Amino acid sequence: MISFVEQNIILVLEVPFVFNNVEPTTEILGDGPERFTLAKSMSGAWAAFARSGDPSHAGIPYWPVYSKEERATMVFNTECRVENDPRQEERKVWEGIL
Repeated sequence: MISFVEQNIILVLEVPFVFNNVEPTTEILGDGPERFTLAKSMSGAWAAFARSGDPSHAGIPYWPVYSKEERATMVFNTECRVENDPRQEERKVWEGIL
């Protein structure tokens, strides 16, 4: 299973997944078949959001509207899930700095 969030890999890594174009990026992403599952989920969310303003679609769990109280965040992986306020401790540290 791909675990980019836990590995703190953040900057532009999502681009091949957003555009469902993971084939030319095997040096970065590896060549496992799970990259196609993730690309389908993520690109589908971006397309749904562009069409309707709601990223939810049949390939991922229901994604509630973000609120400052709940901070519902989709964690994209081979099995996507919604987490409320993931990395809360880290976020709170940054609140004191920014």
